[in-house]
Amino acid sequence: DVPPLPTLSKSRNKMGTDINIKVERKQDGNWVESKSDRNFYDDRNYDLFSALAGIRQRRTCKPITPIKPPQGWPKDSPNYKRYLDDMLPHNDSVGGHTWFTVKELLDWWHENKNRHIMYYDDTNVLLHGETYEDAMGYFFDDVAMGFGDDPDNVRILVRFYS
Repeated sequence: DVPPLPTLSKSRNKMGTDINIKVERKQDGNWVESKSDRNFYDDRNYDLFSALAGIRQRRTCKPITPIKPPQGWPKDSPNYKRYLDDMLPHNDSVGGHTWFTVKELLDWWHENKNRHIMYYDDTNVLLHGETYEDAMGYFFDDVAMGFGDDPDNVRILVRFYS
């Protein structure tokens, strides 16, 4: 008897692009890692990834303009070298690294949350549409609730990997 082949469904669920987020707060003029806020977000939302860095734009909708182009890690981060070392295994992936102050994120969000994303099938027939708020509002709501009290002195560091 030959044993059955393993199913691929589990491995397919693991494929794709993921996100890793770190939070830093400014204290006494220096940035420090906020360990209590580590990885507050771990979902896989490609519309959000598009907004954050232009990563994983869907072919079936009009591209989402990123908040700003990816800019790598901030060199004044207290863990700059460690972050770079952590990224080495992912350098050949879809990786992108960028960061934002909470103020930048929330300003963009307030200006854009009512915009629409229209989803089309492969023959360009409209399937449905939704607002940015419907598609990714929970992330920005969490940022506002968790870090909105001092938006200029909190920054979100983002890494994409597969």
